[in-house]
Amino acid sequence: MLESYFHYRTDLAKAHCLLQCPETCDAPGCWSSDIIVEVTAFDLIGLSQVLDMPVSSLFFNYCCVGIQGLEFNPRYKRLLLKLAKPCHFLHKTSCTVHDSKPLNCVLFPEYHQINNLLSTFTKHSIFSKVPCLQGDIIISSERRVALKKLRRIGRIEKAVSCYFLFGSPSFIIDSKPLHRELIKDHPKKRSISAREYERLVIKKLKGIGLYNLIMDSVVELDTHRGIESIFNTLDQDDFVTSLLEQVIKPETIYTFKEDRIKQLRRKLGPQAVTLMLF
Repeated sequence: MLESYFHYRTDLAKAHCLLQCPETCDAPGCWSSDIIVEVTAFDLIGLSQVLDMPVSSLFFNYCCVGIQGLEFNPRYKRLLLKLAKPCHFLHKTSCTVHDSKPLNCVLFPEYHQINNLLSTFTKHSIFSKVPCLQGDIIISSERRVALKKLRRIGRIEKAVSCYFLFGSPSFIIDSKPLHRELIKDHPKKRSISAREYERLVIKKLKGIGLYNLIMDSVVELDTHRGIESIFNTLDQDDFVTSLLEQVIKPETIYTFKEDRIKQLRRKLGPQAVTLMLF
């Protein structure tokens, strides 16, 4: 089952693709810590099959837990797994796991072009000189179909992965209490960086024991039972639909209260495709 599933993903990733990374590109998406490349449990499982490495080894060596601000309201941050930077699979300017790379890597920048997002990307300095973003990319109608299928697979994998690892398909954190705490510790600071938020969130997660639970879930993916459990979820159509609805229109957020975490009901509105930035 695993082999056929990932073969299908790889075939879609290659289907009718005319994009070639220019030699002049220095791969900022792979080395810049300002660019988030979110990975899922499924990305790690696929890489583990190709590299013959336990999922937990891949995670502990090449990934980390992080947060990303929501595009529609930066007050809220979403918990995720991401590639550590610079990406350990980057050799000079080439990807050493190209055929098995995470779906977010596969989709950029083609999927963002067909959603008219490239002009938004190029407003940010880190993307402004990326060669493949300087003009339209040739995307056939067949390629568009493949990209949309990949995006659908990616959305499902992300929701299921987050539910498996974090207990929620979209673990959204209210950063306002964190901001107050960071300002209290650094009263002369005018602004708080994304990395400071991230460090505090991870400290909080460790303090309440949730970080260890996430790590336990990662280690569980080294077992046949763990992989079978997460893949069986994909076949539960009604449950997957419910997870996707919670991602699109989240109604639960999490806030840290001293040494505990609290769930709050709050409608945040539909989420769109967001930039891969802190």
